[in-house]
Amino acid sequence: MNTGYCRCCLLPLLILGILGTARVPLVAADTKLKTTQLMEAGQPVRIVCFGDSITGVFYHTGGRRAWCDLLGVALNRIYPKGPIEMINAGISGNNTAAALKRMEADVLSHNPQLVVVMFCMNDVAGLTPEAFQANLAEIVRRARDRGAEAVLMTPNSIYPDDPRRPPSRVVEYVEIVRQVGRELSVPVADCFRAYEEIRDLDRRAWVHLMSDTLHPNLRGHKLFAEEVAWTISGRRVSLEDLPLLEPGLPRTLSRLQGRPLNVIAMKPYDSLITSALLRIAPGIQVQVTSWDAE
Repeated sequence: MNTGYCRCCLLPLLILGILGTARVPLVAADTKLKTTQLMEAGQPVRIVCFGDSITGVFYHTGGRRAWCDLLGVALNRIYPKGPIEMINAGISGNNTAAALKRMEADVLSHNPQLVVVMFCMNDVAGLTPEAFQANLAEIVRRARDRGAEAVLMTPNSIYPDDPRRPPSRVVEYVEIVRQVGRELSVPVADCFRAYEEIRDLDRRAWVHLMSDTLHPNLRGHKLFAEEVAWTISGRRVSLEDLPLLEPGLPRTLSRLQGRPLNVIAMKPYDSLITSALLRIAPGIQVQVTSWDAE
């Protein structure tokens, strides 16, 4: 599993820099987001990133952050005047049908100015093209009905050996995202195109963007964030030098103050974490909930 940079892995960024000068983002004609104007003016903005496991924070990126957080870093560099709040609404296994069922609770209840939407991979595996198109359009409509703007994303490209996601079907669904963008005048961050351009130039560079055959690693999520920030702002920004995160475990232990620590852990870590934490901080109360990865 790849989660960080090595010296030989800077090539994807260099390739993207070259490609970025030769293409333009898929933005509807005469469309300028009101959210962009708010950020330019330094007004508070809340952005919800709505998607599946490629959006959520999971082990593929080190379990601390994903493209949603990185997009916030990128936008703050472009628009440093005002606060930008990022909310990650990515749930593993979701397709657009499941997304619509939870959209009110997980997205609209936050009253966002902008909803960034990336679904595709689970739709490819479980929904018809017609259902995917209708659901994606409904997500955009519901956001707009509540006063929020939308940006659509195409996903990363994947290895071709997934029987549930054959390359031709993935391409078909990616084109549906672009089509919905055109029909509803929604900007589209074409991340699939960015990934494929890298793979065409240097397959090894593309491999270094991936954690497994389906999910990108942190390098891939940086690419997501840079592409979406470009689509929103029209300006390129590099995330090569991300700010370091505060160490997670010391911060957790310092905040205990005698309160129980609730841990969600997949097997076999659910049976190991309590003894490990007690060795670090004897006497703390630990409540473990097992996460069935299946």
